[in-house]
Amino acid sequence: MKNMQKTGALFLALLLILSLTGCGKGGPSDGVVRSEQAVGNAKGRYMEEEMKLPEEVSRAYRLFSHEDGSCWLVSAGQGIYRSADQGKTWELQQDSWKDRLEGQLWDCQMNPDGSWIVSIMQMPENQEDMFNEDVELTFDYWFISPDGEEKKLEPDQHLELYGIRFLTGETLVGWDIKGNVYEISLSDGKTSKLFETGSYIYNMGVGDRYLIPVCQKYQNQIYDVEKKEMADPDPVLGDFLSKVIETEAGRFMDGAQPLELRQADGKEDAWYLICKDGLFYHVLQGAVMQQMINGELATMGDPSVRITGMLSSQAGEENPEFLVLYDNLSLIRYYYDPEIAAVPEKELKVYSLEENTTLRQAASLYQKSHPDVYVKCETGLSGQDGMTVEDAVKNLNTEIMAGNGPDLLLLDGLPMKSYIEKGVLEDLTPYLEDGLKGGRWFENIVNAYAKDGKIYAVPSRFAIPIIAGREEDIGRITDLDTLADTIERMREEYPSGKLLGADSEIQLLNMLAAVSSPAWVNGDGTLNETSLTQFLTDAKRIWDVEKTGISQAAALTGMGGEEGYRQAAQQAGGWFAGSQRLAAGQIYSIMLDFSTVTSVIDQNPGSSFKLWEGQSKSVFLPSGIVGIQAKSGEKELAVDFFQSIFEEEAQKIYSDEGYPVEKNAFEDMLVNENDVSFGTMAVDTPDGLKTLECKWPLPEQLDWLRETAGSLTAPGITDDTIQNTVLDLAPAALNGEKTVQETVSEILKKVQIYLAE
Repeated sequence: MKNMQKTGALFLALLLILSLTGCGKGGPSDGVVRSEQAVGNAKGRYMEEEMKLPEEVSRAYRLFSHEDGSCWLVSAGQGIYRSADQGKTWELQQDSWKDRLEGQLWDCQMNPDGSWIVSIMQMPENQEDMFNEDVELTFDYWFISPDGEEKKLEPDQHLELYGIRFLTGETLVGWDIKGNVYEISLSDGKTSKLFETGSYIYNMGVGDRYLIPVCQKYQNQIYDVEKKEMADPDPVLGDFLSKVIETEAGRFMDGAQPLELRQADGKEDAWYLICKDGLFYHVLQGAVMQQMINGELATMGDPSVRITGMLSSQAGEENPEFLVLYDNLSLIRYYYDPEIAAVPEKELKVYSLEENTTLRQAASLYQKSHPDVYVKCETGLSGQDGMTVEDAVKNLNTEIMAGNGPDLLLLDGLPMKSYIEKGVLEDLTPYLEDGLKGGRWFENIVNAYAKDGKIYAVPSRFAIPIIAGREEDIGRITDLDTLADTIERMREEYPSGKLLGADSEIQLLNMLAAVSSPAWVNGDGTLNETSLTQFLTDAKRIWDVEKTGISQAAALTGMGGEEGYRQAAQQAGGWFAGSQRLAAGQIYSIMLDFSTVTSVIDQNPGSSFKLWEGQSKSVFLPSGIVGIQAKSGEKELAVDFFQSIFEEEAQKIYSDEGYPVEKNAFEDMLVNENDVSFGTMAVDTPDGLKTLECKWPLPEQLDWLRETAGSLTAPGITDDTIQNTVLDLAPAALNGEKTVQETVSEILKKVQIYLAE
């Protein structure tokens, strides 16, 4: 039994219910020997083959191996499957423990002898009680023998075990939310603490002799089960793991991880580690992490997928095979091909200022069908070396001028207008003609950066700004000036509390800039002084009202998290909780985004939503803006990859960076094959806990989304240097440190210097 600690985060709370119901710089480097460090015409590298999962499986939960050589798959909804041919065919196991045990599967593991350890959560009758701290959530632990006999376990310390694994045939290892690790006897439930990590444990590498915890606050701990004591830290493995955990912190979830650690078969001190950088082999206390598979050439490098299971076969052989299960229902067999080139014969260099999920997904997909091509993704800002946007842009420009620049550019954050004027970018019109004539894409989005009949850059994703609230309030809002008028009027009705939900000047400026930035820039790329002055004038009017409803504590916490305040879903959550009166922000997807807004509206009679327009009309937020360098040495290959990014297959891959521009992919996203209701969100309010049933948008709401997507014509500013200059200096005008005119003059001066470089 255990009383599970509740989370206060809206988003995590919703993800919990959903889960229960339903290459560049900055990566690890020290001590790493990479697979592409081949010499001359060396041959041999790992290739991948996608295996077939049972068609009815909608959520693959775990993957295990049996000592008889078979593979076993646990599906959260459908049951347990066995494969005798390494994942080629599957057979549903009838009358398994999955069919008999009542409750919600929380965790499980199969021992090679066919026995199971299973953790079952007993759901409360009222689902809202999931978020009620006064309601105890009970967990049952079961041991199932190879012949199917079930035995309920009762750990003698009544532990809250968040993870449980076989340690030996007679003992288990489990860990609680505080990072304490225990050994539990299968025979009598006797429990003893092995060690403490002092941090939440994401996952645990469990071997024949060693335990390696992967923790939120990683401390490079290795426990020696044989000696019952901590082993010496491994500096190479520790450095590698700490960097992976830091860069992947937001992607750890129960049941799906961006990192898997597994002992190599029959070798207690040798381990395999898989992450987005690849699959690595490491001997404890060894000097290197040997990269066996380069993540940039495999599915594991796709940032949209997480790992739910990994098996290795052909124990003792030099090049074992691997079977990896991903949370997107991909089961991939990795096998060594001694005849193929160790490094792909062709290389395509792709540059992005920051990490971009859409680009990585497209690169991963492209390489599956083009094994002779290495799409090398380079990132200008790692976030770890103190590099500024200005420095990164200067470095890129130097490379381009020297003829060593990338073949394809992701232009988000870069001086795109300058590149167009200076002839850096290729005219893409010839490569888009057929698709535009056939109506394959949203023409308004594809033509967003057209100039003189030529297209130099194309967004691969886009977000839509919306505003929601009482119909009488949002009906008055048609631009930034009328938003300021409405905010002033609303304060008379609501003397206290937030109206737009911003806790600081920078948060408000981020919100308003999203629907106003196109108006700041003239056709020649210079800033429009009149528009910028009006923006700061209206922003100050709004802030003067908004700040009177902000508590001191909220003002202190509001100095960070600026980007989150652009998201409409987060704003809708605040509106639903009663902490603000309007919800204004961007929608990037249906589930967990647009659906959150529409669900709040459906439960608030007299409310509505519409396209949010500020200083600019018909604004959209572009993402993944693709351009080809005019002097690319791999022009034909760059064009082929460019076109693949906008194919239906690539566009259908889920991305939290915006809606697809390919119409079939967009329509596919609007289809809900599951129940109308797909989760519950819980929020704390002054009146206590309040729950929101999240439902799929109504047909008329989806029609609005489709029609709006086809009408947007003004892309928001994507030049980070210009936007950051405005947002860095503008708070002084809002808080009274400087006048609006003084601030505008300072912005113009700084941007003019940048444009002249």
